[in-house]
This record gives sequence, structure tokens and C-alpha cells, in this order.
Amino acid sequence: MSFKVLIIDDSADYRALLRVYLKKEIPDVIVQDYDPLALGRPPDNYDWSKFDLILLDVNLGNNEDGLEWLKTYRRSSGFPPTIVLTAEGDEYVAVKAVKLGAAEYINKKDVSPKRLKELVDEAVEFDEVKESEHVAIMNDATQIINKIKKDKEKVPEDNLSSGYRFVRMIGEGGMSKVYLAERTEDNHSLVLKIVDLSAVQDEKLLRRFIQEAELIAELNTPFVVKIYEYGLTNSYGFIAMEFFPRGDMKQRMELKLSPEIAFNYMTHISYGLEAIHEIGVIHRDLKPANIMFRGDDSLGIADFGI
Repeated sequence: MSFKVLIIDDSADYRALLRVYLKKEIPDVIVQDYDPLALGRPPDNYDWSKFDLILLDVNLGNNEDGLEWLKTYRRSSGFPPTIVLTAEGDEYVAVKAVKLGAAEYINKKDVSPKRLKELVDEAVEFDEVKESEHVAIMNDATQIINKIKKDKEKVPEDNLSSGYRFVRMIGEGGMSKVYLAERTEDNHSLVLKIVDLSAVQDEKLLRRFIQEAELIAELNTPFVVKIYEYGLTNSYGFIAMEFFPRGDMKQRMELKLSPEIAFNYMTHISYGLEAIHEIGVIHRDLKPANIMFRGDDSLGIADFGI
């Protein structure tokens, strides 16, 4: 018997990536796309019962909120279990998703074929909670919060924390850690790269860290990551930089890019490299995983190995 999945996401590339992952892990899966940018909101009489599962993005473009869609349609006849996807969410989004009846929740950067299969298996066993069972909903939400918090690493206890709210750690190197964070003054999502000064044995590395951040911050090109702030505290060196919600080139290469798209990407990468070479900077770690995509699908070169 076939297993039918509906993907609701405003990115055609990400829908294609999810389709590849599903077909890799689930035999006889049938995947249908729903493009909210082209189709808008589903009509009230939309037949949800023909699907066994929905993968629903939080940000659907055109100011459409996936969680509002979940709230509106989940009481429809035959509405299937739903896995909520988000590129910028934290535990608060998770709580809201669960309260609205989502079976599972995951950040897009954490999606892999194996993890997606695990979520699908868990969602299939999910029984939709009725409105009157509010306590059960909150218990589920609490479990998700605890699960997310368990994965978090200790954030820097320095004056840096006063300007940012740390959401979760997304990467770690020999001397540095990378966090998804929000700027407290405007709730803008960004990435913080933190270097532990106690781990820096060579003073030249620290000077290079600041020098290159300063140079890249002054660049005026859409093909290189934007740096918002950089500096030193008593214990840490830090760079606050642009967050790319649409993933990286490594993910897209799994889709077997067409020659036309590959040529377009390589042209933009070349423009970015030209810009950084003109200011005397060489990218020390250029690879598909460091070519990142913004919400509008434009690319930027990131992670210079600073």
C-alpha cells in the first residue's frame, strides 16, 4: 500500500530535497507538492483525507504563517498528522506547534533522510489530541522543550549575552562554537561565531580573526555573508553574521543540479570570490557546505575559516 505525503513549502528546491529524502527512506511513497506562493490558501473543502502525512513549513511566504494554516485546517475532516518544519524556530515555536496539534517539529537544518524517516514513523503513530485535553498538550510541549534544551550547549556567560538571545548551538570547531541567536533589540535572527580566547595560543590568529571580520564587514556584495558586528569581550572574540534559512549547496547537490542552475551558482560564487580577493582575503575552506542560501534563494559565501 502506498504512503501519501503532502509537502507545503514556498521553496521549490526544498520541496525537491524533501522528496528525495522521502523516496530514499520510504518504499512506495507518493509525494505531492503544494506551493503556497502559486496556489494561496487551500479552499475550505480541500480533501485532506487523501494524504497520510503533511510536512508543513512555518514561513510560507507572502506573510502566510504555516502555524495559522495548521490552526485553521486541523479540524477539517480527515486532516492527517502534521510535521512542522521551520528554518528559524526555537522552543517557543515548538510549543505553539504542539499546542495546535502538530505531531512532530524539526528545524530544517536538522533534517536528514534518516531523521525524517524517524519523524514520519513517530507521526504516523500520533493520535490527534482533542481541545479538551489541554494538560496532555502541555505535557507534550514540555517534553519537546526539554529535548531541545538537552541539545543546547552552555552559552558564553559574558557581556556578549546582554545583546543576544542564544537559541541553540549549530556547530563547533577546535577553538570556536557557532550559535543560532536573536538580536535582543529587534529579534533579528543571526549566527554568532564565538572564539574562546583562552584556547587561542597564537596571537596572530586573534589579530587575523578581527582583521578579516573588519574587512568582510565592509564588503558591499550580495555574494558574501553579511557581518553585522564583531569584537572582543573579556573572554571571547565574536562575529555576528547573517543567518541563511534555506540551507547550503551540499544539500542542493543531492538533487543533481541541472547544468544551467550549476552554471548560475558558479557565476555567483565567482563574483563573491572576486570581491574578497580584491580586499586581500583568501577563503581557506571553500566547499559546498559553505555556500549558503538566503530566504530569497540568493547565495552567499560563508565560513571563511576565520
